[in-house]
Amino acid sequence: MAQDQKDIIASRNRQILAVEKKLATLEELLLSRKIDGDTYNRLYNKLIEDKDIFTSSRQEAVKESEQWIHLHSLLSSLKSLKDIYKLATLAQKHILLQKLLLHNLIYESGNFKLY
Repeated sequence: MAQDQKDIIASRNRQILAVEKKLATLEELLLSRKIDGDTYNRLYNKLIEDKDIFTSSRQEAVKESEQWIHLHSLLSSLKSLKDIYKLATLAQKHILLQKLLLHNLIYESGNFKLY
C-alpha cells in the first residue's frame, strides 16, 4: 500500500509542476498581450483551483503513507505477546490478562488475585 501512495505523491507532484508551468506560460501570454485580462483571470483561477486540488490530494496521500509507515512499524514491534505486553498501558495490560486468563484478575498490594 505504501508504494501506491508513493506513486500517487509522485503523480501529484508532476501535476502540480505542470500547472505551475501553465501559470508561467499564462503570465507570459498576458505580458505579451496575446490574451486579455479577463481571459487571464478566468484561466488563472481555473489553474489555481486545479493546483489546490492536486496539492490537497498529495497531502492526503502523504498523510496516508505516514499512517501506513507507522502501522508497519507498530506491527513489526508486535511480534509476540511479550512485545504487546511491553507496549501496553496499565489498563491495557489488565484487559489483556483478563482476556487471556478468562478470570477477573486484579493486582493488589503486590499480589495478583482472582475476584
